[in-house]
Amino acid sequence: MISALILDMDNTVFPTSSITDELFEPIYQLLEKHKDKVGEENIQEIRKLMSKKAWQKIAEEYNFNEELTKEGADILRETTYNKPITLFDDYALVKELAIGKHLVTMGFTKMQWSKIKMLNIETDYQEIVVNDPETTEDTKKEVFERIIKKYNLNPQEVLVIGDDPESEIKAGNDLKMPTVLYDRMNEYEDKHATHHIHHYSELKAIIERYQD
Repeated sequence: MISALILDMDNTVFPTSSITDELFEPIYQLLEKHKDKVGEENIQEIRKLMSKKAWQKIAEEYNFNEELTKEGADILRETTYNKPITLFDDYALVKELAIGKHLVTMGFTKMQWSKIKMLNIETDYQEIVVNDPETTEDTKKEVFERIIKKYNLNPQEVLVIGDDPESEIKAGNDLKMPTVLYDRMNEYEDKHATHHIHHYSELKAIIERYQD
């Protein structure tokens, strides 16, 4: 049976596109300042990645120099969002499930906690973990392992839910945990996770499969 859920936040609980342009405007300005080094085509790609990948990973992938990497980190470290954020309309179906829930999100601490507060989801979870690459080298896999140990859970009974095949889904798969790829925008094929859904109305039936 499924005894607990571990959820990602960005693009899993709410659509990051609803706040991305406002949240990352200072970073877009910074990239324009360094356009001669980054390249116009790369800037457009990076703008799309900002809501999906950590700044540190983007910096490494696009070979940012030390100055740009540091300037971006300095901006993002203090960035917060202080306006109401709308949850995915089907998130209510997750909230009503009578199963222990844990939220694990990666990003800068102040930024992620500001989003959590504006989403008003703190009471939905037994535990919320912000995995900040600036303060830890742990991946989501290590965070999942700690949650399993802390709450004395069986990995095969913990359902991992998220939108990123290379982050929380990979971590869950590596730990032999059942995984659900929440593919709201129909971006991926079925091969990445144990289960592949486009709407949380599909989640209850998946959980019921594990009840025997």
